[in-house]
Amino acid sequence: MSIYNITGIGKVDRLLNIRWFRHLLYWSVTVAFFTLFWGSDKNCYDVVFKNELLMLPPKLLAVYTVLLVLVPRFLFRKRVILFSILTVVVMVVCGTLLLIDEYYVANYVIDLYTASPIYLDRFRALSAMIDINTVLIIPLVIKIVEHGYRNMQRSEMLEKEKLETELKFLKTQIHPHFFFNTLNNLYSLVLRKSDKAPDVVLMLSELMRYVLYDSNAPKVSLEKELKHIGNYINLEKLRLPTGSELKFDVAGNTSIMAIEPMLLIPIIENCFKHVSSASDGKCWIHISIDVADNQLTLITENSTEGSAVQEEDRQGVGLRNVQRRLELLYPERYELKVISDGFSYLCKLKLQLS
Repeated sequence: MSIYNITGIGKVDRLLNIRWFRHLLYWSVTVAFFTLFWGSDKNCYDVVFKNELLMLPPKLLAVYTVLLVLVPRFLFRKRVILFSILTVVVMVVCGTLLLIDEYYVANYVIDLYTASPIYLDRFRALSAMIDINTVLIIPLVIKIVEHGYRNMQRSEMLEKEKLETELKFLKTQIHPHFFFNTLNNLYSLVLRKSDKAPDVVLMLSELMRYVLYDSNAPKVSLEKELKHIGNYINLEKLRLPTGSELKFDVAGNTSIMAIEPMLLIPIIENCFKHVSSASDGKCWIHISIDVADNQLTLITENSTEGSAVQEEDRQGVGLRNVQRRLELLYPERYELKVISDGFSYLCKLKLQLS
């Protein structure tokens, strides 16, 4: 029984998606409604039904002239005044044709009203205009609503394509810069003939695989993103001066969270970019990531030379890139702060994840 019902519903949906069927259904309902409405008043359904069929051609002419000609050529092109004037003209012309149908054809051609002939007067003229307006208003509203809905869908699709294009561009900015820094690290190790070079090559291979393949997905697990960040920090650690202090702490459950790939790495890169010896001669970097209640908190802080970092340096390409991606992907779900006091450089990101 349920299969039969579902099949029946599917057939109805397919029929309603056919344009000519929707139009046929509308006019059938319209004729039936006026037949029942006026027929109950006069108690002569057969005569009223024939009269409704007789008046159908002027109504069809009015409705389709407005919908197929005036609406797309004038209303949708924002020529509202001209559309209104021409619509009134169409209603007057078609109302006149309706009166001719009702008076001459009904009375003298087919003798529809032999018992009580119809006479023309101001009331009949006004009634004809109302009849035209009644059958026009519903399809006109539907036409306008459909047009607005299609425009809204088109705008949303264009906006989505624009955002996707911008996000792809932002990602392409990250990759070359990231690989350039990493290859520089490897180059310096090879020059020193360091025993760490093979391990660096393996880590670099994992990073390249992640950047070229895994990061193409809209989102990745936070655990995978943090593993990538850990490899990057291990590579950057090789460039730090001997005796430097580096801390990287992760707290919270990261296995069930998802995040946009390569979103956090520019902040980490920026931390290593600005690091330098503090006033006491020490070089240090502290990085902490905490996940609690679907909120990720990233804090990076590093030593600086003793003079505050200029605003334009602090908001370099990397951080501007991150902020723009946050605006596109996590609107009103993030907070990003950067502070430089001349002795340390701190960046704090709070992000609501899914």
